[in-house]
Amino acid sequence: MQHESETLSGSERVDHDLKGEADRVRQDSLRLGIGHGFGTYDGIGDGPLAPGCPRTEQVEADPSDNRCQPRLEVLDPVGAGAADPLPGILDGVVGSMVTPIELIQRAIDAMVAKKFGRVVNITSGGVYMPQVNLEVSCGARAGLTAFLTTVARAVAQHNVTINFLLPGAFETDRLRAIFDTAAKRDNTTPQAARSQRVASIPAKRVGRPEEFGAACAFLCSAHAGFITGHNLLIDGGAFPAAFA
Repeated sequence: MQHESETLSGSERVDHDLKGEADRVRQDSLRLGIGHGFGTYDGIGDGPLAPGCPRTEQVEADPSDNRCQPRLEVLDPVGAGAADPLPGILDGVVGSMVTPIELIQRAIDAMVAKKFGRVVNITSGGVYMPQVNLEVSCGARAGLTAFLTTVARAVAQHNVTINFLLPGAFETDRLRAIFDTAAKRDNTTPQAARSQRVASIPAKRVGRPEEFGAACAFLCSAHAGFITGHNLLIDGGAFPAAFA
């Protein structure tokens, strides 16, 4: 019987594999006993990410004990004082922080052995300038950046670099969808929403995908071996500061 992944196209297979990995990490994360110290980190391994990446399968918690459930709550926005769990927060942190860390963990030992490796994390300008309604996304990406910046220094001697690309507004389907949503919300047109966004960018335009690709290709090349642990903003000058 033909396996499901064998019938997928190249891009579909990547999406399928990444989703499977994310689902596995999500299940592992539920065994951590968040915030209560259940289990012991007794198998952190001897790879370049140790001790930063304990093997989660060796961290056990009793799922029947309600103290082991994630305590991700916010106050009731209407002011009643009730607290509602937000499982979406856990999903967001897993997708934007835990999954990338685990994927890198699986690849980096081979890079060290070969004395060459390039890891480029595509995060967001929100790492420097968090955006309203994107709190989980920006927070998780900031956590990913802090975690991997430390790892970058640990593996730099092996010609393995870890860097971050922080895109601003680029000409993508996602950006066009944002303009459509803004137009409906503000009772205007997508073109007007685009013009408003472009006016806020010193370059007075959005980025082109090929510009982003060229920057990423450089960080992946042999020419970028002395650049590691850095955040490269590609936003047309939108970040309003000289230092980050």
